Amino acid sequence: MRILFDARKISPQATGVGYVVKKLLGKLLKYKDLKITAFTKKGVNKIFDDTTPPNNLTIHETTDDSEYFGLKRVLFEQFEIPKLIEKYKPDIIHLTNGFGVPLFINKKNLKIVLTIHDLIPLTPYKELMSSFDNLLFKTLFSYGIKKADSVVTVSEFTADDVKKYYPYTKNINIVYNGIDLFRKINNFNDAWTNLQKKYNINQEYILYIGGFTPRKNVLRLLESYNKLIKEKKRNFQLLLCGKITNNKDILTQLKKINEFIHLNNLQNKVRVIGYLKPDEKTVILSRAKYFAYLSLYEGFGLPILEALAAGTPVITSKNSVMEEVAEKYACYANPINSKDILVKMQEMLQNYGYYKKLAESAIIELIPKFNWKFSGEKYYQIYKSLL
Repeated sequence: MRILFDARKISPQATGVGYVVKKLLGKLLKYKDLKITAFTKKGVNKIFDDTTPPNNLTIHETTDDSEYFGLKRVLFEQFEIPKLIEKYKPDIIHLTNGFGVPLFINKKNLKIVLTIHDLIPLTPYKELMSSFDNLLFKTLFSYGIKKADSVVTVSEFTADDVKKYYPYTKNINIVYNGIDLFRKINNFNDAWTNLQKKYNINQEYILYIGGFTPRKNVLRLLESYNKLIKEKKRNFQLLLCGKITNNKDILTQLKKINEFIHLNNLQNKVRVIGYLKPDEKTVILSRAKYFAYLSLYEGFGLPILEALAAGTPVITSKNSVMEEVAEKYACYANPINSKDILVKMQEMLQNYGYYKKLAESAIIELIPKFNWKFSGEKYYQIYKSLL
């Protein structure tokens, strides 16, 4: 089978969808009857660290350098992807980020697989898009769903969202993302000591890892944390970690976060940290008192599963997909109610032994359900079913 695979979200600091796409591609390459051409964004001519790429992988670096959805990206997808189809003559094109189906392609001998991670542009939590971009997205997204031979969602929650907005959708498959087994770190204690110095970590800490758009709800987490340490006089730091870009929405939110920190004299308590390398993330996750992730909307919720895989207790949102993936193994709060977040943060500390045992149980009882090998197998079977 010849597969044209959209790898444009993969980058040296891949997080979120980029991380998921890279892990999936790695598993698909185990199937030697798949001949995969992965087309990447501008400047990315290498995907894996191996010096010699697999024999069944061809990397095609494109001219697309767009970070977010917009007209520039749409023009690439409408005019350049058809050229890639013509050049490589795939049996299947797998568009891995929810959109990109060209309006004018010859589908006679081509099957389309469309992976949808979430429907954020259709929710009240629209972000990183102008009004024009949002309208463009809705138009092309609807077209893509109609043209796709298989629509794949990463959760039942997202599948339900697709059916709600697009009831005519056919052939929906649900394939959960995987979770990496916890990384072994050589000289763990030395690594921890170095991170303490690097990020000025000198107390127990509550941890957040994710983005900094308004939907991620970091400001409300920060407000609840401020009340927690002042009312209970608890000496916890708060680490806010995540990739920082020059997008105006993200920079505006970071400005509000920093203003709150200074206004409330939290400079010695709160650390705003950028992208964490995989080994750094492993160490920082495993050392956290607990992990707090109060996002207003997600399509999957990978960070909370990563925390549980580290045996770290989790407090998260009682909404969207969180209860589907974390099940009974997390503490849930209303993410739009600062008082409830505070109450649940207090509960986490008061019943810490209970939540710690839950997280440790999740390593055996929950995390194995999210396996990249299973994900790769399911996609392979989807590919085969279309031909």
